[in-house]
Amino acid sequence: MECAHDAQNVVPPSETRINSLVGLTRPFFKATIDLIEMILSKCDERIAALYDEVLVSSPEERQLGVELRAKLEATTRVRD
Repeated sequence: MECAHDAQNVVPPSETRINSLVGLTRPFFKATIDLIEMILSKCDERIAALYDEVLVSSPEERQLGVELRAKLEATTRVRD
């Protein structure tokens, strides 16, 4: 009678655990990277202005966007 598990097909327990952890965290990791990418893109004044133009209908909220972009520009100018 042959054994169903031969030495070549056995995966060490530590490797199995790592693979299962990577599988569980991959969607979280991808979502985190997507959020970081979105935040960084909004830190570009031109992209932020485009977001406002397309998505913001209230004049008060558009003015807030103008003020925030001015503060962002002042902050990045000091940094440079």
